[in-house]
Amino acid sequence: MFKGFKRFRGCAILLLVLFSFTSLFMGCAVKKEEPSAKASPEIETISKETPKSEQTLEVDVQDDKDETVYSNSDTTASKDQDKGKDKTGKQESGEKVKNTPLVNDRDKESPEKQPESVKKTGGYEILRGKTICIDSGHQSRSSKGQEPIAPNTDITKEKMVLGTSGVATGIPEYKLNMNVSQKLKRELLKLGVKVYMTHESNDIDISNIERAEFANSTNAELVVRIHADGSDNPKVKGMSMLVPGSKYVKDQALLQSSRKAGAIVLKSLIEKTGAKSRGVIERDDLTGFNWSTRPVILIEMGFMSNPEEDKFLNTDSYQEKIVEGIVEGLANYFQSVKE
Repeated sequence: MFKGFKRFRGCAILLLVLFSFTSLFMGCAVKKEEPSAKASPEIETISKETPKSEQTLEVDVQDDKDETVYSNSDTTASKDQDKGKDKTGKQESGEKVKNTPLVNDRDKESPEKQPESVKKTGGYEILRGKTICIDSGHQSRSSKGQEPIAPNTDITKEKMVLGTSGVATGIPEYKLNMNVSQKLKRELLKLGVKVYMTHESNDIDISNIERAEFANSTNAELVVRIHADGSDNPKVKGMSMLVPGSKYVKDQALLQSSRKAGAIVLKSLIEKTGAKSRGVIERDDLTGFNWSTRPVILIEMGFMSNPEEDKFLNTDSYQEKIVEGIVEGLANYFQSVKE
């Protein structure tokens, strides 16, 4: 009996040892699979939260924010970049709008933004064959004699005065006027316009009546007089358009054409330059108007007595904007006459 008990105890011990080894083996197998079970969900979550397309979108949004410091043309160019336009737009230097208070970017608008009348002509074709006379205001020396301000009147004025000069640049008005007049002449010639000038040198001595009589002899469809303004108040600035009044000029067709041309050209000038508009003003006291038999306008480009405006007026870039405004205004005027 004692031998039987010993056998039973031996079997029991063997079973316990086998059971222990089996449990230990199974436990190790379970622990080895736990990391792989957790790894797959973690990879899937990362993939959903940071897809490639969203990372690219964040870069694009940042680029758009950077462009908001530029003018509206930059925005337009950015929208049209798929069509091959430069993303920085027309303002290639990257200059900010706040640095150019008197100038905006509308002078570089695309053809689809041109005035309706210009679009109808296919550009400036309406100007081809037209006759324009340009009178660059003043000269390098004054004419001390007197002349009547209008036919059949005893009221007289000095034949020609020197004009104003730049408070910041020191440039005399007659030089500014001639620079713009020459630029205007070149642009009009390119467009097939027949151009006359009352003079092409400032070293001359011709009076206001002589200028008007020369312009009359050209049979010009419009006489364009180029001037700049001055004031005792250095804060005054802006662009104005002078046209003949009816005190001495009785030709209603001339008056009507001059007013219409003046209003249309001034509108284009303001759009191109961004200058302050001082409106269209009728003048009865200007000799050059009262002796004219042709439609005539006088552009006061800005105040040389305003330091900031004086500096702008005497830069090539601003003068080119003025010329662009005049040319576009002339095209719009002749289109309106045609219609």
